[in-house]
Amino acid sequence: MRKLKLLSIAAIFLMFVGVACGPSGPMGAEDRTAVTGVVMVEDSYERVSNATVSMEDGELTATTNESGVFTIVGAPTGSQEVMVESDMGSTSATVEVEMNGSRIELFVN
Repeated sequence: MRKLKLLSIAAIFLMFVGVACGPSGPMGAEDRTAVTGVVMVEDSYERVSNATVSMEDGELTATTNESGVFTIVGAPTGSQEVMVESDMGSTSATVEVEMNGSRIELFVN
């Protein structure tokens, strides 16, 4: 009898989890992916190291390496604004983030 009661509770719990998560994850969860890119100076194509690249109003950030390359993990898919701040200049751009990841080039002036 007790075993049947535990199985019933477990079944109800699993049904709740199945409904709440659905086939594509938790309800309301956005698709997220990684964005990799390079920051360069607009006129010379010189790569910019130590620049701060941000998305989601600064909630997602990355710093470029010595080659000007960055990766932001957990970026939402779709049209996103990306901002760059560096000693060489700053910029913002709207980019299209795809589910399989995106590669972008950003230019500061």
